[in-house]
Amino acid sequence: MADFDLNVLEHELGHSIFRFWDLYQHGAPINHTAIYDLMGDGMSADKNLFLWHRWLWDWVSDSQIHCIQEKGITRHFISPLSRNDNLIKGVVLQRSKNSGVVIENRSSGIILYSIDLS
Repeated sequence: MADFDLNVLEHELGHSIFRFWDLYQHGAPINHTAIYDLMGDGMSADKNLFLWHRWLWDWVSDSQIHCIQEKGITRHFISPLSRNDNLIKGVVLQRSKNSGVVIENRSSGIILYSIDLS
């Protein structure tokens, strides 16, 4: 092993320990997840995981995520993911039986991403 890269090691541990998938497509010209999630490319200095990953492993409680299934206008205060508190950390907008959009607050601003609910 020529160079030891802690970022790549952490990314690979995400696969082996937590069963997280890669969030990038090999050969794609742009990787939009690289700066937001450790599983985005393994090279990012940002050691964060998406709220969705954190929820899947119970690192964020159900009470910290608002789920919206019906059309209409709602308002939500979303506490930054980096803040250690018990406030709402994200909102999931269910688009269909098998898809949704997650909204979360990062120090860089609000981010949205789609998820597969199946």
